Order: sequence, then C-alpha cells, then structure tokens
Amino acid sequence: MVMVSDYEMIEKGRKTYIRSNEHSTCPICQEELKPIGSRIRKVKMPDSQEKRRLVIRRLRCQNPSCRTIHHELPDIVVPFKRYGRETVEKIINAEEADPL
Repeated sequence: MVMVSDYEMIEKGRKTYIRSNEHSTCPICQEELKPIGSRIRKVKMPDSQEKRRLVIRRLRCQNPSCRTIHHELPDIVVPFKRYGRETVEKIINAEEADPL
C-alpha cells in the first residue's frame, strides 16, 4: 500500500478516479512502481450517508526479485477501513473528549 497526498480526483459518473502526481517507489525495496490496472474502493464520506466509489491504481514493483503489488491510496482514505479519514478522526476526538 502506498499513501499519496499529491493527487487529482477526477469525477466520471458515479466513480471518482484518483491520479497521483507523485513518483511512487516500492516501500519494500525502493524500486520504481509501474501501474498494472485499477480497482474500486468504496468509502463512506463524512456528513453524508453515501458511499463514494474511488478507482485506485494497482502498482507493481519493477525489481525482478520483489515484484510485489501495491495499491495507491489517497490520504482521504484510512487503510483497511471503510470510512474516510475525516470520519475516523471525528470518532477518535469524540472518544477522547468523553471518556467512559
């Protein structure tokens, strides 16, 4: 998984395409990553009940001994969670303000 903070969000119908402006390298071996396809990631956004369908790129490491596949996630997404970053931050801040 590769987190990016410099990206464009391109709306096409019900899908939002994420295109990074950064040069991505493999977090394991630091070799260059090349796009090999994409996949859809559904994310619940704050202040609405709708799920946004993000199309994120799949990247493969070009090192012959590594060849791992990574997903390019924008910083609005929390890895392994279905909620956006802002929603998760609101929940954490609410729990800290109101301990049980």
